[in-house]
Amino acid sequence: MGFRYRRTWKVLPGTRVTLAKSGIGFSVGSKRVRMTKHAGGGVSRSINLPVKGLSHHKTIRTKSGNKPGQAPARQSYERGGNENHVVRSPAAPPNYASVDLGRVLTTGDLASAEIAYRQAPADPLAVTVFALLADWARMPYAGAMLQNAVRFGTAVEASASRPGFPDPPIPVVVSRYLDVNLPLSEGSLPLVYGEYALNLPEYASSALDVLQDHSRNSPFLTEAHLILGAELSLVLGEPSAAIDWLELVDDDTDATFAARMIAAEAAVSGNTPDAVERTQQALAVAHGEHRKYALELRAWANLHSGRPRAARRDLEMLQRSEYDGSRCVRLAAAIGQNS
Repeated sequence: MGFRYRRTWKVLPGTRVTLAKSGIGFSVGSKRVRMTKHAGGGVSRSINLPVKGLSHHKTIRTKSGNKPGQAPARQSYERGGNENHVVRSPAAPPNYASVDLGRVLTTGDLASAEIAYRQAPADPLAVTVFALLADWARMPYAGAMLQNAVRFGTAVEASASRPGFPDPPIPVVVSRYLDVNLPLSEGSLPLVYGEYALNLPEYASSALDVLQDHSRNSPFLTEAHLILGAELSLVLGEPSAAIDWLELVDDDTDATFAARMIAAEAAVSGNTPDAVERTQQALAVAHGEHRKYALELRAWANLHSGRPRAARRDLEMLQRSEYDGSRCVRLAAAIGQNS
């Protein structure tokens, strides 16, 4: 695993400074409007509109200093592919030049995607489309293909913006608490690879490296990228690194719930002094089974903080709510040993 370096400080209200290997970046604004100069050189503007789930992101300048081109019109897209996915081979193998990658992606034509990849293995978009369809069809080589695709870095975003490619939103589950739909031109490929790594932890270190590179070099760093960075850090047993990622998530957004739940997990896992406070913040936004889990996290935080009575009260509330019996038994045993 290569060395990574990325630190962020909140220097003033609404102002953050990021230090990375590629340089210094900063962002200024509020939870509604934020201007960001990325460490890699790009400049972007993000607007979170008052309507829940509605936001606007615009790249003002790319890493090279050029203004981004006009994005092509996007089409609706529904994720496909499972164990029973059926791929129909074309009647005659077409030449790569005649393969419509946009149609191939939106129809899930894995056979044509493989033809395009084998005839143009250096084309970022051909490799990426084949990798995505292999992942959705759960092919055994999907991990290797995703690794090939992410090596192209921001070239994938540029290729997806080329005229004629529909650039549909790609559905990604970046956390147990958050899923998003983001086109390739706005940085969805690192998220897809990260989702794959969450299910196969042996890829987690590589996926985190990719996400770090994306945060340094791409103008598209969304809340979803930050949440995924935190989740991957937890998988790798780095709770403090997870909290560092979450410090960049603006409050009162669609990602707030995910950020607070993951922060509570990281604080309890790392036994940080503010663990009880972070679990309280998670409880304030959690509902249903997630609220019960947040209550369990608070019980552990209370126990680690030398407050067994408070932990026992949380346990009693969990037992009354018919929470998972085995987890209650384990928590009760730990409280008994510390009482």
